[in-house]
Amino acid sequence: LLPPASSLDVFLDLEGFPYAERGLEYLIGATTIATDGTLAFDDWWAHDEPEERVAFEGFIDWAWERLKQDPSMHIYHYAAYERTAFSRLSTKYATREYELDQLLRHDVFVDLYTVVRQGMVIGTPSYSLKEIEHLYMPPRKEAITSAGGSVVEYQRWIESGESRQWPESPILSAIRDYNRVDCESMVPLRDWLLARQQEAEL
Repeated sequence: LLPPASSLDVFLDLEGFPYAERGLEYLIGATTIATDGTLAFDDWWAHDEPEERVAFEGFIDWAWERLKQDPSMHIYHYAAYERTAFSRLSTKYATREYELDQLLRHDVFVDLYTVVRQGMVIGTPSYSLKEIEHLYMPPRKEAITSAGGSVVEYQRWIESGESRQWPESPILSAIRDYNRVDCESMVPLRDWLLARQQEAEL
């Protein structure tokens, strides 16, 4: 069952580049819901390992503060990648082990993919986020529409010589848009699943 919604809930998506020597989680994106109901997007970037550590610590510290404000807050993601990546980063840099352990131990992370897969029968080729979005939102219009596409574009950015700052790089800006839409997509998905749960009186 999905937990009740909290005003401090977080909707999380990571972008990774598997061809880096030890792997690189180069973008942590998170959407939250403002008090007026609008969506806000925060992002932590890393183009090398020192920046990766800072980005990971920055997100965990930010999420930890939200949890202290509201212990009923949850971090929603789609499939296991985010949990696995965070566990790897915590071990890789020997940092934020306590905070991440508490987040995991108290089920703060909620995998919406598992909820969809176990609770719904959907006539789509797969249960990927992009496949099920037709149930609750219009088709995407962004240039990048898949995780594989983001990897290709990040490689293109490496070779391009563009700025390391996304506002100054068209390629990074497009990747950020893709990540942001992934995060934002999980908000109506969570709400849609909660509505189905209420209809079933679960």
